[in-house]
Amino acid sequence: MRRRDTRADNGDPTRIAVCFFLCIATGSLFAGCGGNKSVVPVGDAAENIRKLSLTYVQYAGANRGVGPANKEILAKYVAQDNLISVAEAEALLVSPRDKQPYVIRWAQRPMGSPVGNKPPEPNIIIFENTGADGTRYVADGRTSVKELSEEAFSQAVPDHQSSKE
Repeated sequence: MRRRDTRADNGDPTRIAVCFFLCIATGSLFAGCGGNKSVVPVGDAAENIRKLSLTYVQYAGANRGVGPANKEILAKYVAQDNLISVAEAEALLVSPRDKQPYVIRWAQRPMGSPVGNKPPEPNIIIFENTGADGTRYVADGRTSVKELSEEAFSQAVPDHQSSKE
């Protein structure tokens, strides 16, 4: 009679994947306990600007690294990517928070130029004109969406004049 080996197989890929997931999940829980939290914006306004920035970057990737030249081109690509009508895509160009069109930096490169050995930094490509409650949503060339205070916004986008664009 053959005896069954009851020792765990430490090389089992499933076991390794489960352990890896548990380590990451535990680390994420503890990382969230710190005092300096980075909050990812949620809701319609954040989702709209996220869709717009993703489409902007995808367009740039297909067009020599340069974003769309105008809202008609962007709306067309948003409609195609999200399987919605152009009218629905154009509605996404307005922030539900401040009821104004997002400020979009047309025909820009989503990523800046590399400096020396440093990789390029993302440019802010889309942001709310006035925002709400003293903050504005901004999206950069990595499609990262952030909620910035007016002070942080002024530092990140020093050349913007509210309501001018």
